[in-house]
Amino acid sequence: MRSAPESILLLLPSLTGLGGGIELYLRQFLEALVEARPTAELTCVLAREPRLQRPELLSPGLRERLRVVGTRSERRTPRVVEFLARAGLEIARRRPTLVVCGHVNYAATSYAIARATGARLMVLTYGIEAWNLARPLTVRALRGADRILTISRFTASQLSRSLEVAPQQIAIVHNAVDTQRFTPGAPSATIEAKLADLARPRLLTVCRLDATEVYKGVDTVLRVLAQRPALAGSYLVVGDGSDRPRLERLATELGVPARFYGRAPDEELVDLYRACDLFVMPSHKEGFGYVFIEAMACGVPVVAGNIDGSVDALADGELGVLANPSDEQAVGDAIAAQLEGKTPDALRDPLRLHAEVAQRFSHAAFRRQLEKALG
Repeated sequence: MRSAPESILLLLPSLTGLGGGIELYLRQFLEALVEARPTAELTCVLAREPRLQRPELLSPGLRERLRVVGTRSERRTPRVVEFLARAGLEIARRRPTLVVCGHVNYAATSYAIARATGARLMVLTYGIEAWNLARPLTVRALRGADRILTISRFTASQLSRSLEVAPQQIAIVHNAVDTQRFTPGAPSATIEAKLADLARPRLLTVCRLDATEVYKGVDTVLRVLAQRPALAGSYLVVGDGSDRPRLERLATELGVPARFYGRAPDEELVDLYRACDLFVMPSHKEGFGYVFIEAMACGVPVVAGNIDGSVDALADGELGVLANPSDEQAVGDAIAAQLEGKTPDALRDPLRLHAEVAQRFSHAAFRRQLEKALG
């Protein structure tokens, strides 16, 4: 008698509607999961997306395999209540053998489902949202999980310290980048024309400019360039958010030649990397940093902070220069070293950077790490 297929229930915030690094990671996770578990039934309950807003972001094969259940957009019922009701309905339909929690906000619910059904529990964590957990039910859920997945050694160490769990309970699956799309090369004529007034060398930061994420370090770069005006010709900041007006005022007050580009459409991002000479983001609280591996895959040298998940993205300094993000002198020296060619050639070689990223952070590498974590 043929055994029933494995049933995997995923409780996620969203997949295509809100944007950002967590959604991208979840899509990568699902793509790798269908390859690692080719016969499993996959049901995904979304807490913050009534339906897939941009289904084209998922591969046709994944769309075929994945059953998506969203919460209603009318909000007549509190979202959390409906989320629980939808999850409960899916449990009744398909008794899960594995529950995947896509955000710590849903850890307690996921833990309750896993305990009630006898399923294994995997909780996905990323960065700052998981570093200082305070809710007792959330802490209990993570301690009781069969496996906690995270994206960097820094977040793993924070979790191990705060939760007092065994290191073997935590598995690291680094972010991945599409190394067929993010490649070295000349920028498009359209992007080059848009940036024609920006002097060389051009520094670039790509990040959300939200008031809750000032740790990205844009103000640090602005102050460094104000103190050392000969360091760079211009500074391009790609991204948007509630902190943008403050940063624009700061750039004006400091007299820094900065251009705030706003949020870039997906189709422009590769060309924006290619059009610049150095990517710099001295973050204090980065879980990992997709933007680092995107920049390096495009052959752009990188400067990053040395106290968070950025260290994993730069492979302990093998792929870029790490500097203390709280030390403006150190950040300035790192920028100068990269721009003036005082760092090892390997850190500024576009083809070598792309090859290293392809080896360490490709989708194939992601899949291998996930298969190991799944056991």
